[in-house]
Order: sequence, then C-alpha cells, then structure tokens
Amino acid sequence: AVATDAQMRSHLRQSGLARASEFSWQKTGQATVEILTHIAKGIGNRE
Repeated sequence: AVATDAQMRSHLRQSGLARASEFSWQKTGQATVEILTHIAKGIGNRE
C-alpha cells in the first residue's frame, strides 16, 4: 500500500510531478482559443 511503501510513494510522487509539468495556463488558453475559433467558424457556416 502507498501508506507503507516508501519506494512506491516516491515513484508515484515523481510520476505525478512529471505529469503535472505537462500542463500550463498557456497551453490551456491556446486550446480554449482553438476550440472557440472552431465553434465560431462552424456557426458562421450555418444557413
């Protein structure tokens, strides 16, 4: 179990930090703008 296994705890911590480093507000903002632009273009093409 994680509570009693220091090696597992360390591994999970390092994995979590590595995964968290993949996220940023910059990337989130860019993805949001891309999605909203795509939606806006789709709405503009309606007849």
